[in-house]
Amino acid sequence: MEDKPDLLSPRFEAVLAWLDPDRDRAAETRVLLHGRLTRYFLRNHCADPEELADQTFDRAGKLLLEGKSVPAQNHEGYLNRVAFYVLQEYRRKNRLGTQLADDKPEPPDDRANPDEIEEAWKKERLHFCLDECLERLQPESRAMLLEYYSEDKTLKIDTRDRMAKRLGVASGVLRNRIWKLRNNLRECIAERLSSVEFAAGQEEM
Repeated sequence: MEDKPDLLSPRFEAVLAWLDPDRDRAAETRVLLHGRLTRYFLRNHCADPEELADQTFDRAGKLLLEGKSVPAQNHEGYLNRVAFYVLQEYRRKNRLGTQLADDKPEPPDDRANPDEIEEAWKKERLHFCLDECLERLQPESRAMLLEYYSEDKTLKIDTRDRMAKRLGVASGVLRNRIWKLRNNLRECIAERLSSVEFAAGQEEM
C-alpha cells in the first residue's frame, strides 16, 4: 500500500486547483468526494478505504501534472473512473500477497480480458450512480424505497402490506408513491451515468 499523499505536495495542489479556483471551495469539494470514494472502497471490502480514496486523488493529481486529458467540469465522474483502476490494482496486489503468504506460485498472466474489465466498469458506474441518487432522496423516501424492495419474492407481499398499514394508506397508494420514487431515481441514474460516461470518454489513463 502506498503512503498517504503529502497535503502540500504538487499533486495535492493540482487537484485543488482542478476542483475549484477558490481554494476553500475546492477543499470542501475534496472532503465531500473523498467521503464518497471512501464509501465506495468500503462497499468493496477494502482493508483501508480512506487510504485508497487518498490514492485516487493522488493518482488524479499525477495525471493533471503530466498534462493528461482531464475533464475540467465532471470531477466526480473522472475520480470514479480513477477509483475503479485503483480498486483493480488493490485487488491484484491483495491476491498476490495471499499467494506469497501461502507459498503458491503467481499465475503466469493476471491480466483480465478487456471485455471483462469494461463490463466490470459498467457495473461500477451503475453502483456509483445508484448510491449517489439514493443519497439525494429525502431520508424517509430513501428508507421507504429500500424497505419496499428489501425482501425476496416469498416475503415481498407481506412486507408491502405491513408498510401500507404502518403508513396508514391503501396498497395502491403505496405502489403509486413507490412508482414516482422509482421514476425519479431512474431519471437521476440516467443523468449521472451520462455524466460519468462523458468523463470516461475524455480520460486518457
